[in-house]
Amino acid sequence: MKSPFKFLDPYELEDKNAFFGRDAETKELYNLVTKNRLTFVYGPSGTGKTSLVQCGLSSRFGGVDWLPIFVRRGEDINAALRRETGKALGEGPALAGDLPAAVGALFSRFLRPVYLIFDQFEELFILGNPAEQQAFYDTIAELLEAELPCRLLFILREDYFGHLNQFEKAVPELYHRKLRVEPMSRDNLRAVIAGSCQVFNIGFDDARRSPELIMDNITADKSGIHMPYVQVYLHMLFQEAAKAGQSPLRFSDAVIGKVGPITDVLGRFLEEQKDFIFKTLQQNPALPSVSEDAVPQVLDVFVSAEGTKVPVGYTLTPEGRMSLSGKAAHSLAVLPPALVSATLLELEKSRILRRSDDTLELAHDTLAALIDQQRSVELRQLRDIRQRIETGWREHTDSGGAYFFDKGQLARIEPFLPKLALEPEQAGFLEKSHTEAKRLENAEKERVARELRLAEDKLTAEERARKRQRFFTRLVAGVAVVAIGAAVVAFFQTKKANSATDAAKQSATEALAAQQAAQDSAAVARTQRAAAVSAQAKADQKAEEAQRSAEALAKTLFDLGKTTEQVVDAIAGEAAQSILKMDYPTAAAKLKAAAALNKSTTAFRQTVQEVAFFWTEAGRPMEAAALLRDTRQSNVPNTRDALRAFLKKMDTSHYAELEKRYFGDMVPIKGGTFKLGKDKEAGNEGTDAEVSDFYMARTETTFWQYGLFCAALGRDISKKAVSSWGYEGHDPIINVSWYDAVEYANWLSVLHGRKPAYSIDSLQRDTANKSSYDDMKWIVRPVPDAYGYRLPSEAEWEYAACGEQEFRYSGSDNVDEVAWYAENSSRTRPVKTKKANGYGLYDMSGNVWEWCWDWYNAFPEHFPANYRGPVSGS
Repeated sequence: MKSPFKFLDPYELEDKNAFFGRDAETKELYNLVTKNRLTFVYGPSGTGKTSLVQCGLSSRFGGVDWLPIFVRRGEDINAALRRETGKALGEGPALAGDLPAAVGALFSRFLRPVYLIFDQFEELFILGNPAEQQAFYDTIAELLEAELPCRLLFILREDYFGHLNQFEKAVPELYHRKLRVEPMSRDNLRAVIAGSCQVFNIGFDDARRSPELIMDNITADKSGIHMPYVQVYLHMLFQEAAKAGQSPLRFSDAVIGKVGPITDVLGRFLEEQKDFIFKTLQQNPALPSVSEDAVPQVLDVFVSAEGTKVPVGYTLTPEGRMSLSGKAAHSLAVLPPALVSATLLELEKSRILRRSDDTLELAHDTLAALIDQQRSVELRQLRDIRQRIETGWREHTDSGGAYFFDKGQLARIEPFLPKLALEPEQAGFLEKSHTEAKRLENAEKERVARELRLAEDKLTAEERARKRQRFFTRLVAGVAVVAIGAAVVAFFQTKKANSATDAAKQSATEALAAQQAAQDSAAVARTQRAAAVSAQAKADQKAEEAQRSAEALAKTLFDLGKTTEQVVDAIAGEAAQSILKMDYPTAAAKLKAAAALNKSTTAFRQTVQEVAFFWTEAGRPMEAAALLRDTRQSNVPNTRDALRAFLKKMDTSHYAELEKRYFGDMVPIKGGTFKLGKDKEAGNEGTDAEVSDFYMARTETTFWQYGLFCAALGRDISKKAVSSWGYEGHDPIINVSWYDAVEYANWLSVLHGRKPAYSIDSLQRDTANKSSYDDMKWIVRPVPDAYGYRLPSEAEWEYAACGEQEFRYSGSDNVDEVAWYAENSSRTRPVKTKKANGYGLYDMSGNVWEWCWDWYNAFPEHFPANYRGPVSGS
């Protein structure tokens, strides 16, 4: 039985009898567009802006009082506008003549005002270029100046409203009339559920109670409901009710209870569908072996870097095989065409993809945001590498062929190439870059050889001078005893000089070899146009500077007569300082320079192990493997699990230290009863509270620990720092919201194979509980029976802070023994630098504030065991 609910599709005019909950907005929009030449409809993703226009506004006009022409950008918004106008005139695929004249002709023919409706207008800013945008602005200005019976309606997401500044310069009246579409209220939702079920002849056990139960499951008493959630949830209810085989179909209380409350209905639906499609593809005997990332790879081409949907052109063969066009086709060329076609058809069947005459796209922007959030680290890396190559090729083209990738950039790209299908011109650019890099490498080797020959020639001239000196000494040996003595002294001084010269020659040779090896893996930073490539260029610059610094240090130490082991240890120490500053690329560059000296020490191996550990756990195993190979480790694997085993074997005890450094050292806390809120000085004896056994991290979460999380998710850890302070890995992380904290806890749980403690719905917003400290308002709920990492309750935190001791502060009556605070420090300090409390926990007093799970509100009169705080508050 087919579900009658719209799922993720927008409502259209034929759905007018089932379109509920937007009467007020429809009336307001009708008044705006009939009185103004230009109107904006905007709001958050998922509020039903397109449905409001295509169904609500269309039904208000009745289909006869207006001539709507809907325009989507496609490949170019100007071409799309001409194409749709040409269709309306019956002039074939595209309008060739004057656009204002064509609009006038439409009015003359149909005697109805023309409404040009630009749906998902944000695509012009996400996918368009400045030339396309300016041409469109000029066209709209021209239409408005022509004083035609033509009205313009733009539909866009509100987070792209700020991109309209250039448009306003061409059309000063731009912002005068606009309507913001809000998420649905509970009253709106009630109208949608009751009205839709009545239209589709779906019954309830109780016409008043049952819709309330459905709303409770969808909203969980939160306001601001997005229509995609509602429609998908009703679709799921329909599927469950259809199993009972009743006629007419009923949303009984038993069915409602079985489906239950779903906080992330779309996320769950997407994961279920991806898994189902993967299994379906595996069972298809006509397909080759299907990898787990095949479905995510196909979905990825329909999502922009900004997390919005991208329409993709397609063709369909007479046999029903589907193929994509343009960049999407190149991105998926690594997959068999039959597999791509089968995946696309399954995604369309599951209603994740929607097909028009010439494009495929995701059914809703909300899906695009979810797919973007669920992108694997590898998919993000491949997307980043593809962007680097495309930007480099453009730079090469714009420079007239003068710009190339250097050897360092090519080395970073090389591991990803087997999983990339490049366009011919981009593949040609990489080949030319390899040729140029080889030419530069040979030129550098020639320069080094030339310097060595000069040094050899210089030493040969000195040797001839020494021979002449020895001959002269023998000739005059018998003149006097004093002269003999002087000759002997001169001889030994010359021999000492010879030894020093030979040592200098050896040092110069080693230094030049180290310099050559370092230069082979260095990246010469150049200014890149794209922001992502610009960031990489800065990293390259730092790596190059790091290698020069390491080479200079090596030369200085050799000049001072230090052994090779001492030089390697010194460079490893410099790399460790870079790790302390959270600068792993710089540390890697220094380690590669040290590796050129071909002398492994304990400090060197442990520092290599730490950088590789960080990159492995951040989901960047290819970079970890490349570093290990560049630092002369043998039999290096490439997968994360194999790398973990390899790194652990390098130095087992140090590996255990790294796990504590980057994941936290968890201390078991034996539960018990205590006086919560006890304060002797205030005369407060506290209230009895009981907690069960739990674990608490020994220190506050550090920059090292949170930085690993940021690296895994592609976030910038430096944004969490205070510029005047700087930051080091052992400092406690700061500028972290409560939402950051629960997200970090869930990430850590997943990484360690634990059931995440929280259900996080980042697409809806909790508007019932507001706080000046909270600008995100995700809906977060604890997951029953979860055993993952979590925030402590306030009761657990205070119990742990007491440490079974009767001290004023956590671990002492003397605050300076246990805490960094305003009177002994002007900033945060490294964790674990003050005395621990009785449980071995540090910084429970002082340093930084720490998030707990609880809302902030009044305590109850009597605490239940394991009290988790009030149900609401700030």
